[in-house]
Amino acid sequence: MNCGSTSVKFLLRRDTLAVWTASTVILALGEPSVVTDTGQMKIGDGIHTWNNLPYVGPSASIIFDGGGPSQTYSQGPVLDCGSIF
Repeated sequence: MNCGSTSVKFLLRRDTLAVWTASTVILALGEPSVVTDTGQMKIGDGIHTWNNLPYVGPSASIIFDGGGPSQTYSQGPVLDCGSIF
């Protein structure tokens, strides 16, 4: 299925480790956050404060290069405009 081309720009919630650890923020369910000085990421569950969430990923560090039309990923990002069935 040809989905066409659409440019999308989005920003992840991000800050330094010092700012994150000093906060009491509760991220919404599925809301991503990035630690800008370490490259680590946490995903909110809508219940726990940022400090009580685990880092994501097997190595607990994520590098996202933006990808390209021929880029493949072993884990996300996954965008699909096709049928859900």
